[in-house]
Amino acid sequence: REKANEILRDAKDGSFLVRDSTDKLGEANSDYTLTLKCNGSNKLIKIYHSDGLYGFAPPLKFTSVVHLIVYHQTHTLSCYNSTLSITLKYPVAK
Repeated sequence: REKANEILRDAKDGSFLVRDSTDKLGEANSDYTLTLKCNGSNKLIKIYHSDGLYGFAPPLKFTSVVHLIVYHQTHTLSCYNSTLSITLKYPVAK
């Protein structure tokens, strides 16, 4: 989490990365988190997965994290959160 925040510190809005998720103790688990720069700050969005499908909220409809990200490069995230009327524009490597 801290490394993602550091990487995106000076990034422009729409910059994002997908990272391994961590639990409350900071231990990695099998989930993923999208870190997105929006309105000058970093937003953390959990990527859910179940039965081979992924999404930011149920119902999950994407067959991979890649498909989820590609879709949201042209469709805003506002359907999950009205304050996120932004697309994923600038992928940032870890």
